[in-house]
Amino acid sequence: MLRKNYLFICLTFCLITSVTNVSAAPSFRDIFEKHNIVMMLIDPVTGEIVDVNSAASKFYKYPHDVLVNMKIQQINQLSPEQVANERQLAKEEGRNFFIFRHALGNGDTRTVEVHSVPHNFDGRILLFSIIRDISEQRELQQHLWHYQARLEDIVEQQTRVIEDKARQTVYVMGTSIAALLIVIIILVLVMNKRRKDEKQLRLASSVFETATEGVMVTDRENKIQTVNRAFTEITGYELDEVKGTTPDILKSGLHDQNFYEEIYHRLNANEFWEGEIWNKRKSGEVYPERLTISVLRDKKGFKEGYVAIFSDITKRKEAEAHIQRQANYDNLTNLANRSLFMDHLACAIYRAERDQKRVALLFMDLDRFKNINDTLGHSTGDELLVEVATRLLSLTRNYDTCARFGGDEFAILLPDISDVRHVEEVVAKILKRVSEPYELHGHDAFVSASIGVTIYPEDGATPQNLFRNADSAMYRAKEKGRNAFQFFTHEMDLEAQKRRELENALYLALEKSQFMVNYQPIISLETGRVTNCEALIRWNHPQKGIIPPSDFIPLAEEVGLILPIGEWVLREACKEAAMWHNSLKNPPAISVNFSIRQFQRVNIPMLVSEVMSEHNLPTNCLTIEITENLLIDDDKTTMEQLRLLSEMGVGLSIDDFGTGYSSLSYLKKFPISVLKVDRAFIKDMSDDPEDAALVHAIISMAKSLKLKVVAEGVETIQQLEMLKENACEYVQGYYYSKPLNSTDFNGYLKKMAEF
Repeated sequence: MLRKNYLFICLTFCLITSVTNVSAAPSFRDIFEKHNIVMMLIDPVTGEIVDVNSAASKFYKYPHDVLVNMKIQQINQLSPEQVANERQLAKEEGRNFFIFRHALGNGDTRTVEVHSVPHNFDGRILLFSIIRDISEQRELQQHLWHYQARLEDIVEQQTRVIEDKARQTVYVMGTSIAALLIVIIILVLVMNKRRKDEKQLRLASSVFETATEGVMVTDRENKIQTVNRAFTEITGYELDEVKGTTPDILKSGLHDQNFYEEIYHRLNANEFWEGEIWNKRKSGEVYPERLTISVLRDKKGFKEGYVAIFSDITKRKEAEAHIQRQANYDNLTNLANRSLFMDHLACAIYRAERDQKRVALLFMDLDRFKNINDTLGHSTGDELLVEVATRLLSLTRNYDTCARFGGDEFAILLPDISDVRHVEEVVAKILKRVSEPYELHGHDAFVSASIGVTIYPEDGATPQNLFRNADSAMYRAKEKGRNAFQFFTHEMDLEAQKRRELENALYLALEKSQFMVNYQPIISLETGRVTNCEALIRWNHPQKGIIPPSDFIPLAEEVGLILPIGEWVLREACKEAAMWHNSLKNPPAISVNFSIRQFQRVNIPMLVSEVMSEHNLPTNCLTIEITENLLIDDDKTTMEQLRLLSEMGVGLSIDDFGTGYSSLSYLKKFPISVLKVDRAFIKDMSDDPEDAALVHAIISMAKSLKLKVVAEGVETIQQLEMLKENACEYVQGYYYSKPLNSTDFNGYLKKMAEF
């Protein structure tokens, strides 16, 4: 039947394309639009749906103008990788069609066969595609087989009638010569009719034997009378082996007696049954088939037997299972994916509400997994993820669900919880097991995990709320120092809502130019001049007013907005510095803060070179301020970027020195030129001997390494005097000036130039 369908599709396509060359024939549009087969014209490069007929609009439940503004990827539920796999599978199996899952406009999803032919339409190569819903009933086909199965009996009866008439004709010939001519004429007519009947009989027999679907005819006692060649090819049984037996010889044992009783009940009620069944070949192999059974009756209405037509649907089942697997499971770890996990979570919530129990959702993220990928390679990282999945499965129950959400994120569903202490025990086991060493390609690797935990119904009533709260709890666990877990709390929910509002506003701030740059002078204690200034970003929120960077920079780093924000600050600061360079006798240099994320994702030397050239500003007029954490990662790419910046003449400063790891090794290893002592030490140095000693030690150490020192947060004359006594070279703080906008800072520079 598939071959017949494909032939019909090809003839349809040829008919449509040929009529476009005949002026008197209907137009392509007429045939294309009015045909009741679902047709599409698709751009094979972009997937754009160029045109559809009315049958397509009716099938997909979309208006024509909506469909032609969509892409086939919006209808096809398979990912590009799954589509490629299906095409390769069709090629290996010798199929001339593809099996896809298409989404309809009403939300339904249908499994379809897609036949596509490339053709040149007005100089544009498009795919002429015909789509067939494979779940449709093949009632017409079954009636055809019914007719064919009975055709032999009909012809045989007719033959007997013809022979009787022939004998009567011979008798008439013996009694009357006058009737001879009439008899001869009658014989000629009868023989012609007989030859036609025999030809029809041969045709039916040929169709019966050459059909690709198995055919089995039984009598009224359900004893097998005949089968065709396809029956033998599918089941392995020859006619002699099954003739006189019942179809029970094919039973697989996978269906109970009620299943077969239901079939016969339907046959008695409707004289027709169609469905899927598992049968067994002669070899013992069990296989799925699509089966149709019809009741045969004679002219008087008495039951003569049954005719069964079936096809082996093993390949289709395998294709459907493959699609189902790809749609619901992670290809790398074989764990459930996000979609299947959320379905299981929704079901668990329903059961918990019914049975008055709890559901626990664990959201887990691996700590420092990026280091594994960067040092040992992505293939090793994938191997580690597979091992983590194996460990999670070993620690959970059969009815729990473990899922991978992508990257190094995992989720665990614990349904039917009666005691929260059980959840704590499971989480503790997971943390311990995940943190144990991994042996990967001869290397020992170490990771840990941070886990957020939410409980239904206390922490949320829907899968979405529970998952969002588990995500918030997981980030709080990371803040606790990693290799830890955190239960969700109401306070965390309020904090998460505030964070989401801030994130949405942050996107608008960049779009609507709500950011501004302030400048705080850095003073030389030797000359009293403004030798440098730090560019400090501020967010001028339309409702909340000025928001300091400490409130939004960490969020910008997390969501990736730090890249465009950081570049904007650099360009604004350098544009302002270029104006000072062109208008002042002793213009100050500019210091700009850069985050770890920028060094990880942006070519900083290239960006700096571009901006400095754009504003015709010498590179020695720029100092880049970084934190100690950037150096702790000891990334080769970061090291190379810092080296290139130093060679360009750009100054490199460590901001907030003393608050991080403060290792002397990286001061020697990296091309640092300036240390900035954190304001926390300067604030209490007048009253706290320990802070005073630390400041003295930092300044002495910096001088021995030939580094410049800038003291931040200087606010009093006592602090200033103590820094002078310790031979500090530069200071920055409210004692001289708070951060100023561009206009006020230019006025400050003019005022300082007068002294």
